Amino acid sequence: MHNECEYFDSVEWDDRRWRAASEWQLDGFAAFVDADVQDALAGVVNPESRSQETELSAFTVGDVWPRETPVAGWTREDVLAAWDDREVTPDPPEACPHEPTGGDRCVFHGDADDETVRAAVSEAIDSERRADRLLSGGTFPSLDFRFERIAAPDTHPLVLSYATVDGLDFHSATVTQGLNLRYARVTGDASFHNATFERFLALRGAEFETGFDADEATVGGRLDAKRLRAGDDVRITRAVFRGSVAFDDASLPEANFFGTTFTDETSFDGAELTTGNFKTATFEGIASFERLTAEMTSFSRARFDKMAVFDGSEATDELVFVGTTFGERLLCDEIRAEAVLFADATVGPISLDDVVVDQQINFAGATVEQLRAANLTTETLTVMTGTLHEGRIEVPDDEEFTCNLTEATLGDVTFEGPPDMFESFLLRDTVFDGFDFARGAHREALAAVDWNIHEPAAAVADEPIDFETTYLRAKQGADDHGDTVAASEFFVREMRHRRNGYLDTLSASPVSIAGLVSLYRAVSNTTLGVLTGYGERPGRVVLMSVATVLGFAVLYPATGGLARNGTTLRYGSDATTALLDSLYFSFVTFTTVDYGNFALTSPLGRVLAGVEAFFGAFVLALLVYILGRSIRL
Repeated sequence: MHNECEYFDSVEWDDRRWRAASEWQLDGFAAFVDADVQDALAGVVNPESRSQETELSAFTVGDVWPRETPVAGWTREDVLAAWDDREVTPDPPEACPHEPTGGDRCVFHGDADDETVRAAVSEAIDSERRADRLLSGGTFPSLDFRFERIAAPDTHPLVLSYATVDGLDFHSATVTQGLNLRYARVTGDASFHNATFERFLALRGAEFETGFDADEATVGGRLDAKRLRAGDDVRITRAVFRGSVAFDDASLPEANFFGTTFTDETSFDGAELTTGNFKTATFEGIASFERLTAEMTSFSRARFDKMAVFDGSEATDELVFVGTTFGERLLCDEIRAEAVLFADATVGPISLDDVVVDQQINFAGATVEQLRAANLTTETLTVMTGTLHEGRIEVPDDEEFTCNLTEATLGDVTFEGPPDMFESFLLRDTVFDGFDFARGAHREALAAVDWNIHEPAAAVADEPIDFETTYLRAKQGADDHGDTVAASEFFVREMRHRRNGYLDTLSASPVSIAGLVSLYRAVSNTTLGVLTGYGERPGRVVLMSVATVLGFAVLYPATGGLARNGTTLRYGSDATTALLDSLYFSFVTFTTVDYGNFALTSPLGRVLAGVEAFFGAFVLALLVYILGRSIRL
């Protein structure tokens, strides 16, 4: 009989470690052992190119190393040694600490029956010898710790790394020391439901063939689940993680973290999910989901207290942040998705550079402190009913792009893009609170649509829409920013749409008091618009005054003439003198300062003079009002 178990000197042990090491990506291996080996490995996986790690990332160690043949000067044993160094773990040991029970294997590495193995596990947990709790590489039947308190004499962890277990049940159990399941393989059901792990839980590289349930579990220390693999659903709802959490490069078909609390740093970098449910989860530390891939992932009503990072994440369907609260910076650069939804969310500074979203990026009803978006590719950017306090957005030069700002509130936001970018903006009842219409790109884009910012929204509307409020709010925003040019242009269009409203009322109720009132208001509005440009076109009043004086001057000699000092001036007597004197008479009549030099000889002439005097007083009053308004502005 041998004095010690020889399992760790066996090919079987090497094969178990190799199973884990073979999934090591080549670029990671090359960077860990020696950067100079990159070109040699690139030549192996692709003989036609010896470029760099971008090609190596598509291959794993298992794709390159057969059992015997060295590759790039490295044998399989060399790779395993590098793997052990990389894992920096106290296991595997140099020798098994358990005595053989027959032949050269101990009870955990041999072929003992299930009950014998279970009894040995219980003894190992209770043993005062730390080495007894090292069960790496063992083969175990299903282990049932339901409702038990696993409390070893010291804090040395229970180590089941690289083990194969038929099933694990820690339902409502309490584990006072750490539990190490690194690279273990669980072939049957596994449950950590309502379990409490007072120290760490190590699941790095572990494989759960049927998934597992950790609902309402509590982990007091670090949870290391990097490169974890699950063949079925993983449920970790309403759990509490008091230490840092790492699911980097994990592969989880259905991952449900509903209502879970992460109190420290959390990382899902490079994780692959079929669907991810993080609804109502709380992330109290920095949360990183870089390069996360999934069909659909939802963070609806979740809360991120610190910075959240989603750079490079991909979703074949949707990334959902509906009602989510982000307390600090949110990084979403280079994400790829069918749609990204931030509806009703509260967002601090957010970066959306180099994003490709097939359908829409939706901030409807959201409040965004600052948005930066450059090189954006999407069909629709929606801020409908939302608030965007500050930002800089590069508008895609794409005819299919739409920016929906219906009932949104825009603060100090800068849009940069093609000169016709406002043709893609849906502006309806939008509030401009600090928006600068005079900013270079804005002014050029407004001129391209002749300041008619309502037209894109009107074009897609199912029925006629009143845009009076839209221009009223635009005018108020320009006034608040001291932009008199924009305020003037928007006021003119506000009045035009007010007239359209009167006409709509008249059309709906032509024979009614409301219809008559609307008719009067429509006529007044139209008159004011034609004569003065709604008070914004003083040149019109001046030209109208000149035309009036000239027109009446031509009429007076033809309607009986003017009498001066007993002489009547008509076109037939002295046309030139008659016209010049008539021009003088028309001017003093228009300005209502007649000096009595002339008298009209016919009743029609006197009627015309009264009309001109009345009209002149009206026009001069308009001119004074318009000039005063212009000076004030």
